[in-house]
Amino acid sequence: MNKNILLSALVTILIAAFFASDARAQCTEFPDYQLWKTLTHDRARSYVKRRLNGNWIPYISHLEKQLKTIEKINASGKAARLKHKGEIITLRGDKLSEYENASRARLQTVQCLADEQEAAELNNFSTAAGDEQSDESPVTEVQIQIDASSPGASQMKLEISTSCSNGVSRFKIQNQGPDWPKAGSFSIFRIEGTKKYPVSARRMRLKQGQIASFTVKKSRNLSGHLGLFVEPTWYTRPFEYDATLSCR
Repeated sequence: MNKNILLSALVTILIAAFFASDARAQCTEFPDYQLWKTLTHDRARSYVKRRLNGNWIPYISHLEKQLKTIEKINASGKAARLKHKGEIITLRGDKLSEYENASRARLQTVQCLADEQEAAELNNFSTAAGDEQSDESPVTEVQIQIDASSPGASQMKLEISTSCSNGVSRFKIQNQGPDWPKAGSFSIFRIEGTKKYPVSARRMRLKQGQIASFTVKKSRNLSGHLGLFVEPTWYTRPFEYDATLSCR
């Protein structure tokens, strides 16, 4: 084999390996904390896939609430009582601060892993190709009223359109209101009668005029009926489909 060709192939392999390892190294390892000795990236991914159908949002929300509780307890100077493997563990002072810092680092790693999965599934959230024939559904304008006492209070105004092409479902959301103060959750559910099953979920922080597009393949929509729910993380609103789509 020509030496130049061999050298070129070797360089290509090394570059590919470098970027692959770099992509895997983007998310920091979980903190080396005594209560989570066995927690790894793969275990977290497996848990979300097995118990939450691949939806990271409930996991992240749980960790966020847990961290806020620990922060409040620590700030008040009180002790926190944790239940771990059937035992009650009491933490206070430096021990509680250590747990708070570890919890914050754990949350950051989980958020990173969720972003990593979203990046790997970009094809499932891609914008529809311009040359495809599709059955466009009417545009739905959604206005979500935000409580004036909430942080970053404002009116959230979205325009949502849906389309179906050869069994592939698409939701397109445009923020027609002001910039969002925080990230929001976009969740797509498969609707089967009165029941709903998570299909896809993504967290984004939309700027004014920004468009987000979500695509669901036919293989992930066995019932042919989907619903979209947009949930701001800085305000609690009751569950209600902001848009639905029938696509087979």
